[in-house]
Amino acid sequence: KEKFALDGASKHLFERASTLPSHKILAEALNQQLGSLELEELKTTFLKDASLVQLVDDPNPLASLYTTNEHLEHEEWAVNFVNASCGRRPKLLVEEPITSDWLAKEQSDAVKFICGMKDAVCAVRGIAGAGKTTMLKELHGHLERAGHQMLYLAPTASAVDVLRSEGFLNATTVSEYLAKANQEPWHHAVIVIDESGLKSTKQ
Repeated sequence: KEKFALDGASKHLFERASTLPSHKILAEALNQQLGSLELEELKTTFLKDASLVQLVDDPNPLASLYTTNEHLEHEEWAVNFVNASCGRRPKLLVEEPITSDWLAKEQSDAVKFICGMKDAVCAVRGIAGAGKTTMLKELHGHLERAGHQMLYLAPTASAVDVLRSEGFLNATTVSEYLAKANQEPWHHAVIVIDESGLKSTKQ
């Protein structure tokens, strides 16, 4: 039952985290089997669990950081994909776009950067209210006029509704996209993932 509790804790916690201290995993495992586990037995099982990977060479393994083998494989795949595709794709636009006058310089620079990059993956970060949606509308217009198929993904149905209300009509949830990825012609689309930090590494 200790291993079952640890597996449940790992599945729950590593959905949203890459690394975790051991005490958080142990605490969640205790919650998984509330009142039916002994902490010392759980610690012993934890130290023998082959699915967990210790990330820091700490003399006290119960004070270290951990991930799972599955999570590590997903992370390595993602990093390798990003690195292998750097500079290997054609620019989204051959010529630098002439952006709208009302855009802030940072928004205009972001649009030009994305249109001119040769990487398969690009991350855009900005605090709430920084104007990411306005920048995205500008980007959408340039890429759609150039003949690019645009697809927008969001973590929830309500977030999809927000995207559609902003004019990004070709929007769906990440889960729906993954379920239908092999049935839809998205192989050459420009895929925009809203709130990508809310997705699990597996997704």
